[in-house]
Amino acid sequence: MNSYFVYFTKHVFDGIFLAKDVSRVYLVVLAMIGLGMARFFADSLQSYMVQYSGEKIFMRIQEDLYRRIVRLPVHLFERAPVGDYMSRMGNDSKMVQAIIVDIVSVLTKETFTVFGLVGVLFYLNAKLALVSFVAIPFIFLVSQYSGKTFRTLTRRTQVERSKIFSRLFQTMTGIRVVKSLVREDYETSRLEESNLRLFKVMFRTVHLRYFIKFLNELMGFLGIGFVVWFASRSIIREGFTPGDFVAFITALFSFYDPVKKIGNLNSQMHSAMAGAERVFLYFDPPFEEERDEGELEFGGLREAIRFEGVTFSYDPADAGAFRVEGIDMEIPVGKTVALVGGSGEGKSTLIHLLLRFMEPQSGAIRIDGTDYRRIRLSSLRKRIAVVTQESILFSDTVRENIRYGRLDATDEDVERAAMDVGVYDMIQSLSGGFDMNLSERGVSISGGQRKMVILARALLSNPPILVLDEATSEIDSKMEARIFEAMDRLTQGRTTVVIAHRLSTVKSAHRTYVIQHGRIVQSGTHDELVAQGGRYVELFKEQLETGNRAQ
Repeated sequence: MNSYFVYFTKHVFDGIFLAKDVSRVYLVVLAMIGLGMARFFADSLQSYMVQYSGEKIFMRIQEDLYRRIVRLPVHLFERAPVGDYMSRMGNDSKMVQAIIVDIVSVLTKETFTVFGLVGVLFYLNAKLALVSFVAIPFIFLVSQYSGKTFRTLTRRTQVERSKIFSRLFQTMTGIRVVKSLVREDYETSRLEESNLRLFKVMFRTVHLRYFIKFLNELMGFLGIGFVVWFASRSIIREGFTPGDFVAFITALFSFYDPVKKIGNLNSQMHSAMAGAERVFLYFDPPFEEERDEGELEFGGLREAIRFEGVTFSYDPADAGAFRVEGIDMEIPVGKTVALVGGSGEGKSTLIHLLLRFMEPQSGAIRIDGTDYRRIRLSSLRKRIAVVTQESILFSDTVRENIRYGRLDATDEDVERAAMDVGVYDMIQSLSGGFDMNLSERGVSISGGQRKMVILARALLSNPPILVLDEATSEIDSKMEARIFEAMDRLTQGRTTVVIAHRLSTVKSAHRTYVIQHGRIVQSGTHDELVAQGGRYVELFKEQLETGNRAQ
């Protein structure tokens, strides 16, 4: 469209100053109005299509990234802060989308404009058209050399943004600690420090961007000035009309603007790559399913789960890193097995190995005599329900939090599970009952109530194997009794693994394994272990002393 406007400029000037033909000017003006409206509708259509495509791209990036993140191995979540994932889902994805939109917009619009104006320039005067290209190499060289710097600065900007997200997330989730210790000013100052670092990096980016813009503008105007000087010496000799001269200069001004935009694409692409690196970093590690070599379905336990000489270290290269070593353990079908020991002794690590969050570096875990790595990962986990020490509920209704155990469960199934666990009346007493909306992490109800809801969720999933990881931790004695009753109902007829610090939890276990420094140091029933003495009795005495001091 710009090419037509430039072309009509020649006819307007020549019609007024040379031909004195007013009627001809009227036709040209009408044509220019028509072209102007056509350009408006074309630009609007292009903008609409580009924005629509951009939002679809953003939606797909977020969906694919989320799908990828939730399928990553668990150990990756233990290395990166939650705010980093939030930043990649939001800022980084949006930046990639925005730059893709800009690149597509420039390429689809400005490229055609450049080619059209090049045609007009050559039509008006081929020699001057060639001269007018003198500044183009310099514009692209400036963009080329600045691109890597833009990429580095953009990468640093996104890292600082993710740190701010992490700081905000940690503060919000730990707001009770912040307020109880009166650390509002401290947390604010830490955020201000992070913001200042982000500001400095962003301002460097702004400085560079405007410096590059200044150089591009300088190159453009120097190029135009050179062409005007060159043209003024040959206008008379080559018979340029006023319309030719004005049209050529207009075309030249119009030509350099899209050239500069195309030249800047390189730096924009480097910025996009910095964001894309952070987004697609999570596309590199394989899904758990992708590295899963299991081909068997797990229909349920028939005999036993056996740990045979299992050894695992979180850092095999570090001889001093914590490890569980030489674990030999049997979990018979339909029985309750307890793991006891102090904090950090390796009890939860064994459960993580059972769930294949990690895998043994030596030894084997066998289910009914079959190496559990031959069982499909999803099939294994579907038949193991875990009640963790931390009571995790989602920002949804109580009903939906219980239904999370089996997504196709009806409302009647949900309420029946609550009755079977003995939590139905407690839920009904809540404001809104089963339809009460819980706040994030379920903090709007008590810790004991959260634990009871989680037990109902575990029962609804109807697992043949149940893992109770400190299910009665941080619960008062009255609620503990209710939870014990619920656990008794839940464990009936199921293979159960109980992890406990408090030995009162495991007295009824068919077999108890005592873990110390990543090794099994004792095993047997409660009575057998008491008779043996050793670490089990030491734990009992420590808990009795702690209880007496508390009283």
